[in-house]
Amino acid sequence: MPAAPSEIDRDRIASAFADILPMLRARLGITQKELGDRVGATRQTIMFAENKRRPLTWTMFLSLFFLFYVDQRTQPFLLASGIITEDLSHMLFGSASMLPTVPPTQGPEGSMLHEAQKMMVNLRKIIGDE
Repeated sequence: MPAAPSEIDRDRIASAFADILPMLRARLGITQKELGDRVGATRQTIMFAENKRRPLTWTMFLSLFFLFYVDQRTQPFLLASGIITEDLSHMLFGSASMLPTVPPTQGPEGSMLHEAQKMMVNLRKIIGDE
């Protein structure tokens, strides 16, 4: 049974999201200021989150998460990142139906999801998560 929302480790999820925030922002080709403007934050807030100088608040995480989730240029990377756990999916969407149905690096060869999954595997190696 999925964890209740209060049981989800919000700090860990927001921190993992901050790790990929610069890559997601780059996929949209926008500046820190432009991203901040889209979610009602300052450039400094985005910069501090990307540099891990300040943790993302849960509210800011949700704002950024949904911004990237609804954009087809970033959604595959978000899905491949592993941030969307079954518990988080249940909390945000009411079910686990938003989880990717293919294991990492198993998407159709050449598909955006496959490429995103390969990039996320490499990113995890770089940041020492694997």
